[in-house]
Amino acid sequence: MKHLSKFIVFLMVVCFGMSAYADSYRVLMLGDTHFDTDKEVYHSACYANGRKPSKTLQEEFARNASMWKERCPKLVASAYSKKTPNTSFVLQLGDLIQGDCDDPAVHTKMLGDTIDYFKKAMPSLPFLTVVGNHDIRGKDASPAYSNFMPARMTQELNLPQINAGVDIKKTTFAFRHKEDLYVFVNFCYPNDKIIKEAFAQHADARYKFVITHGAVLPWDAWGVTYGLYGGKVNKRRDEMRKIFAENNVIVLTGHVHAVGYCKYVDEFGSITQFMLNSVWKEDSPRELNVIATKPEDIGSNVKNIYGKKVNELNTYLSVLDSFKTGVTEYFFAKGATGYATMDVSDDAVEVTFYSCDSREPAKTFKLR
Repeated sequence: MKHLSKFIVFLMVVCFGMSAYADSYRVLMLGDTHFDTDKEVYHSACYANGRKPSKTLQEEFARNASMWKERCPKLVASAYSKKTPNTSFVLQLGDLIQGDCDDPAVHTKMLGDTIDYFKKAMPSLPFLTVVGNHDIRGKDASPAYSNFMPARMTQELNLPQINAGVDIKKTTFAFRHKEDLYVFVNFCYPNDKIIKEAFAQHADARYKFVITHGAVLPWDAWGVTYGLYGGKVNKRRDEMRKIFAENNVIVLTGHVHAVGYCKYVDEFGSITQFMLNSVWKEDSPRELNVIATKPEDIGSNVKNIYGKKVNELNTYLSVLDSFKTGVTEYFFAKGATGYATMDVSDDAVEVTFYSCDSREPAKTFKLR
């Protein structure tokens, strides 16, 4: 009997241990990537009939071609080196491509070529992406994305590592992975109804992740009202902030080309947000260029960005003020780039950031 009791205890430990491991997993994360290797292939329409793209676009095309020639492939390879037996998928946080093709057929080709590239560079893992502004930028780019990406995401979501059993029809969508809910939001044209329904249907989810290229909580950076969920529409922004807080969401975002962490708490609940960037410019810092480590630092950087643009600055500050009192933790590293791993378990959700192509961690953020 004594030996039998010990055996039962052993079995319980093994079974519970296996169960805990089964519900634990890793996600490999990339921020903005702006994949764009050849302007002749993807941007020839911009130069057709004697036209010439703006100076800004020409600079971006050159930047992208340079970083995807050598630097970004190294970054992707380093990210893939962090794959473990329990890695579930690769998550890219929007601005997958540069866009600006000015031809919907070419735009579709750019999307397909880019996903094929990542599938080859990071084999045997589902590759998931969310809409970024560049992903739908250019002539008829938005319908081209909508016609292509839902079917491709359906394909990825039904691979064995996720096996979500879903058929994606729109660019805002949700699925359950193990005990967790993932809501992917088209931040340019968010579908509030789909988001609310997902939270209602999966109220019992262990963690609720919101994947959106533009942020839910504002950063001390440019484009806050454009990049923020709800934009300048205060009523909508406040309503969705309440819903996100009630569901204690973890937001994973990009767009600002920096690395950041923010926690917000109010009477309804909490929102935790992590921002990642994978645009590796020639002058991107290898070390974290930290400009803020506490909530009271918020707002100091934006005054330098907007300068004499008083109206834009005041709009930013009014939005920022509506959130600022609820911010309890804050970190912002200007211009930082790299990749991250996210480890999810019953005990915690931890994101570890790796700068550029380094395989040594730069900083770990505990999101839960």
